[in-house]
Amino acid sequence: MKQEEFDKFLTNKKYRKVKKMESRALNDSKINVFSLPSLFLLKAQLNYECIKKLDNYLEELKINKNRKSHAKALAGQIKKGQQLKVDHNNENVKDLSDALCLLAKKYVDYFNTNTGSVATEKFSEIDSMWSVYSYEGDYNPVHSHMCKTLTGVCAVTWTKIPESISNVSITEKEDTHNNNGLDGHFSIHYGRTTLMDAETLRPPQESNIVPKVGDIYMFPAWLQHVVYPFNGEGERVTVAANINMWNKNEETKCSH
Repeated sequence: MKQEEFDKFLTNKKYRKVKKMESRALNDSKINVFSLPSLFLLKAQLNYECIKKLDNYLEELKINKNRKSHAKALAGQIKKGQQLKVDHNNENVKDLSDALCLLAKKYVDYFNTNTGSVATEKFSEIDSMWSVYSYEGDYNPVHSHMCKTLTGVCAVTWTKIPESISNVSITEKEDTHNNNGLDGHFSIHYGRTTLMDAETLRPPQESNIVPKVGDIYMFPAWLQHVVYPFNGEGERVTVAANINMWNKNEETKCSH
């Protein structure tokens, strides 16, 4: 139905009569629509000082003779760039590591509070951290992550974004229903998505995120996600981490 047809439908006498009859039987103040969540997605932002320190570390890392590849443990199809292990205890990375551990605890607390789950006190620990230096054509296919603990949290942030990505903005419609203009975007998938979703009243089960320098996104390890390739010059530098959430009575190497 076109918008003008819908407006006409709302204003015709027959509809007004039905609406009036319905309101005789209903208590208007008791009409509610509930949104039932499929996913909680945390967003935060690094400050300039932390981004700068992290960027300096990553620039030195990619040319360091002793750098260690993390490619075998990752799904990324990085043909032109690199996927390297990051020392999360390095003085230039430690601020990020500590922040992610704090955010992970906040994420779990938020989940428990908003789902009515019985809260078990947990400690957070960086399980692994890595960097991805991507160039034109590099991408990550659909995948999820694993941690050492059943309750696992993952995080991603960026220190460099090519202009071909950073200059793009997506509308809400494109964000949830359209696959055009997604070059270089970070896409999350938390349920089945079909072309008939709108017609069958099924809420979107995916969201596409434009990566921005310093933005942090945190999500459960089970969440499937994709990083689309981009065209053009420039480098996309990503830092990702898996975070273990240990129960209080479990021993860890490093707890926060």
